[in-house]
Amino acid sequence: MSRTGPSASRDPADDSVPASSPVTAAIVNYNGARDLQDCIASVRSQTVACSEILVVDNASSDGSADLAAAEGLRVLRLPVNGGPGSARNAALVAASTPLVLLVDNDVLLERDCLETLAGALRSREGIRVCQARTIFDARRDLVQCDGGYLHFLGAMILLNGHRTVSEVGRETQEVDSFITTAVLVERASALAIGGFDEDFFWAWEDHDFALRTRIAGGRCLGVGSAVAYHRGGTADLSLRPGGSYTARRFFLQCRNRWLVVLKAYPLRTLLVLLPAFALFEMLSFAYALRRGFAGEYLRALGWVLRHAGGIRRKRAGIRALARVDVRRLLRGGPYPFHPSLLSSHVQRRLAGALDAVLGLYWTMVRRIL
Repeated sequence: MSRTGPSASRDPADDSVPASSPVTAAIVNYNGARDLQDCIASVRSQTVACSEILVVDNASSDGSADLAAAEGLRVLRLPVNGGPGSARNAALVAASTPLVLLVDNDVLLERDCLETLAGALRSREGIRVCQARTIFDARRDLVQCDGGYLHFLGAMILLNGHRTVSEVGRETQEVDSFITTAVLVERASALAIGGFDEDFFWAWEDHDFALRTRIAGGRCLGVGSAVAYHRGGTADLSLRPGGSYTARRFFLQCRNRWLVVLKAYPLRTLLVLLPAFALFEMLSFAYALRRGFAGEYLRALGWVLRHAGGIRRKRAGIRALARVDVRRLLRGGPYPFHPSLLSSHVQRRLAGALDAVLGLYWTMVRRIL
């Protein structure tokens, strides 16, 4: 059975946050003993104090939940690891404040991060989410991203992704997507769109949440002057220098990209873009064969087919809340491959050829989507 996030019937546009609102900081934790205490310390050191710091634990087995309890924090212990989206949903339900700062357990915040995010959220009408600039902690000269946009094949185009800090400014920009390493969320609007879709488990759940926020009429900001440092990520899933692209990551990336597209795109748009999707899938399957991931690709496809009914219901739910046509969010340009997938000359040449074909097709069809 398909799992969904918390339900609510309010229209997100009906809620507004007062000029000065209390904030609950919710740290999502799974086996984070190595980093959790440093994360807690960075949240406690903020120039604007949180009303509460809540740790939501995804059934950790390394004692990290006990470490949080020993710090005097409220710990919400979930019975199973349902992924970060599940923990964030639990935090949104448990929080009693209008704003929730969602933080991953391997993130360190600069002291003015929350204050800067809160100021940005109040600075413009209709802002529902603000993402802090995320910088790799191991490479503090390198930006992970400042939010992002929607590539027409469904992926997130990272704003300033993998660029040096010296190359980019510190301005605040409107974005259509974000990563939830450190984000300030308006709680009522998040609940109104159903929270995070727990079917994703890991990866793309924040992209999906961001797109539903935008489709429902909310606005999102990437705040370059609010800084968060991101450490190691999730073992066996996150890509860091020297890491490998695992079969588990491949399965989740394939399945979750399809899930985003099938939930959000109108049928006409899917049909118009079908040739581009078909080309991309042929190349994805060729990559799967070369890496020994063909079974993972087929398993992802089987999952989507088995859950077709649930996906249709989610499509209907998105249409019911829609104030912005998702077609207005679609962008062309190079497909946003992770840099680790373009490490060789051959890979870069193939990606360039793919981008040339996709770019031509996008130019031909974007006005008839």
